[in-house]
Order: sequence, then structure tokens, then C-alpha cells
Amino acid sequence: MKNALVRNCKPSVAMFQKRLFDWMLIGFYLCCFGFIACQKSNRDPVPDVSNIAAELKWIRFEKELFALDSNRLTKGLNALIQQYPAFSKLYFTQIVPMTEQLDSIQPEFSTALRTFLNDPFTKDLYIKTNRVFSEDQDLSKSMLHAVQLMKYYFPDEKDPVFYSLISNFNFANFIFSDKNNANGIGIILEYFLGSEMNYKMVDPKNPVFSDYLTRCFNKDHLLKKTWETYLTDKLTEPQSGKFIEYLIHRGKKLYILQKLLPEIEDTVLFEFTPKQLKWCNQNRLEIWSYFLSGSMLYSTEFLQFNKYINPSPNSPGMPEEAPGQTGSYIGYYLVQAYMRKHPEVSLPELLAQEDAQLILRASRFKPTNEK
Repeated sequence: MKNALVRNCKPSVAMFQKRLFDWMLIGFYLCCFGFIACQKSNRDPVPDVSNIAAELKWIRFEKELFALDSNRLTKGLNALIQQYPAFSKLYFTQIVPMTEQLDSIQPEFSTALRTFLNDPFTKDLYIKTNRVFSEDQDLSKSMLHAVQLMKYYFPDEKDPVFYSLISNFNFANFIFSDKNNANGIGIILEYFLGSEMNYKMVDPKNPVFSDYLTRCFNKDHLLKKTWETYLTDKLTEPQSGKFIEYLIHRGKKLYILQKLLPEIEDTVLFEFTPKQLKWCNQNRLEIWSYFLSGSMLYSTEFLQFNKYINPSPNSPGMPEEAPGQTGSYIGYYLVQAYMRKHPEVSLPELLAQEDAQLILRASRFKPTNEK
């Protein structure tokens, strides 16, 4: 059954009165849960982690690969595989498939690698990534700070190892088991080139290169996308398939991301334009009320709520100013309300808490609009 706000019909006076009464009931429902104000920049203090020892392990694999001596390619390739065995296996057999096994380097493997390194498109990507990601001290500093915060909030976690690479758009960021069971995180640099890359021309018919997605394909989003990959691996996917579970699942991810990246801009965190963020901030209560109306919050019809929790150009049933992912946006503030109401809950405990209904009740969530 479609929500009343989605229907394309002329409302009668009776319908308007009924809708007004429905909104009053929703308002009463919200009041029963108490009051928690949520403001854009109203974030918690950042802990001092300067005394936490951490090492930034960021391997520029694409640089080491392109630095191989073409006259001694097999020897250099062997050394690279021995130095990064787990990553090399993934890279050469799955990400940019050149061989089925790495036990011995066959002539066909060396030929495939030589072709890859000399391919004009690949070389152009490498030049662009070098230009955008030269020795960036600010980016490295922010990444190291995030590692320190990770160790502060998740003391049992091992330091992750970051590998940057070029995949010719074959893959997105990924996570794998590296040496000593450490988390290895692959960062696909070609997705963060910004104005250096005309993404529309990569594959004009591929929806991956739609405008609402490619506007986030820039350097500002690298940290967010990298740590999002890490957290996606830690979070358990919703089991019952209800919208409320997905909403809180996405909210958890965004909340913890903000904890690991305290300087992140809201436009980057939520992947909104400034105009879209302003609209959401000024209509936070209406967004939540819309989700509460009918039975949407407990719907298991994924296609009905997909655009509220995943990248999309819009949120169905809402004004055209509304971006996609409004459910994830609301989920962040709901989880924030829950954590502020229960400061004794640690981030590992938040990750482990899979009862969405418990979080909803305990949050006493009542969003307010910004002026």
C-alpha cells in the first residue's frame, strides 16, 4: 500500500483534515518519547589521543608497481609479490586479472603486466593519481589521527594496513585479511580524482558514473569511503529486512565514522550538497514523521525504502529538494540520541547491539528542525 504522501491525487477537505489529525497523532507520539535536540555541529568532544602510539601503514602499491624496471620486470615482480603476498594475490588474480596463480611467474603473466603498465588509459590514471595524491601531509595526518581514534574506541583492534592502487575501475574499495590477520584495506584511487577525471566519459551508459554519484568522487571523500569500508565489515547486516533495522544500521555507521573522523564536514559525511544538507536540517522533523506515518518503518519491501538508505538522486514521496539517503541521515541522529542518552555504551557495544527496536525506544528520539 502506497503512502498517502506519494499518491498523485487532489486532496479533498476531508482528506486534509484526516492528514492534519494524523500529523497531530504523530506529534503526540514523538512527545511521548521525550525531547532530544539534534543540531548540525552539535558534536561530542574529541578525545585526546596524542599519547596513543600508532603507525600509519599506507602502501602506495600503484607507485611501486609503476616503478618496476621494464628490463627486469620478472625480478621486480617477484620481489613485489614476496613483500606483499596477500595483497598481490588479490590484485593480480582478481582486481586486475593477469594470472590464476602466483607460485611461479609465467611468461604470459609478465606479458600481461607489461601490457597493463603501457596501456594509455592506465598510464593516464597513474599520472592523474600522482598529481592528486602527491605527498599530502594533511591527508596522512588525518588518516593517522583516525587510526589513533580507532585504537582509543576499539582497543582490541589491530592497526589496519592501507594499500592504494589503480584498478581501471574494475573494483571499489575493499577489505581483506593481510599479514598476521591484520585488516588490509584497498583504496581505489581513480574514484577520488575530482576535476582531474571526466567520469562521464569513462562509461557514459554506466549508472556508476551518474552525476549524483560522481560529485563525491574526489579527494575530500577518500577518508570517509576508506573507513566506511572498514566499518561495513564490522557491522552485521540487518536480519529481518525491516526499514528500521537498515535505518539504524546506516546510522551506526555514520555515527562511528564521525567519531573516527571528527573533522569531517557534514556534506561529506552524508554525501549531500550544501543545499541538500540545509533542506534536510530544516526538515528533520518532517522526514522522521514521514517515515513514522503508515507502516513504512517496519516494511520489509526493500525496493520501497532502498533510496532512503542508499545513494540516490532523490527520496520518493518527498519534495524534489530532498536528496537520497534521508533514512541514513535520520539514522545518524537517532543513534546519536541513543548514545547521548546512554553514555555508558561503548562503540564496540553499539556495533554489537542488533536490536533496532531497543535502540529506537531507548533513544527517545524527537528530532528538531534547524532554522
